[in-house]
Amino acid sequence: MPDIAFLTLEDVLPLHEDAIAFAGGSSGLRSIELLQEAIAQPRFGGGWANAFPSGMAAAYAPLEPKSRIR
Repeated sequence: MPDIAFLTLEDVLPLHEDAIAFAGGSSGLRSIELLQEAIAQPRFGGGWANAFPSGMAAAYAPLEPKSRIR
């Protein structure tokens, strides 16, 4: 099985900016620490999470930038 490529903070910040540009709202983050914890959750969510990479991919799918969804 190939290694799983987890999202990083550098991956998520542009997605956040895209979401604000698309839907509106205030720019910036309430807490960078909370975002970092959320990003780390799939990586350290227990051994069961990595047993189902297709489920993990499906969970990340809505985070694709709109320019890549066609």
